[in-house]
Amino acid sequence: MTTPVSPWTSWWPTRSGSGRRTSGCSSRSYGVAAVDAAAARLVDRQRRDRTSVLGRFAKRLHRERRLAPGVGQRRALALLLVLTSFETYLELRRHAGLAEREVVRTLHAWAAAVLLARA
Repeated sequence: MTTPVSPWTSWWPTRSGSGRRTSGCSSRSYGVAAVDAAAARLVDRQRRDRTSVLGRFAKRLHRERRLAPGVGQRRALALLLVLTSFETYLELRRHAGLAEREVVRTLHAWAAAVLLARA
């Protein structure tokens, strides 16, 4: 299933350190950010960049009338931020016990159900 969250959800497993092919670089960056100012600035910059990109995407989805009824541009951005958050990915992997594929499938289903207008 391809949804607006596809580019992020396909990227997470390679950054989480949870699989054989992963480097775990994002997972380590987020951990180090708690105690290192330079790492915190990197994570903050990545978050600002992601928010900016998703804001433009939400605006485009709104302009093209592709959002579900009742979902405006602001709510679309909020949903996209949660659905594409590395923290969301880690929460579902570590605490909900979902396998990588289940996390991706779940977030795609949520995006399709709450974000996008039915075709």
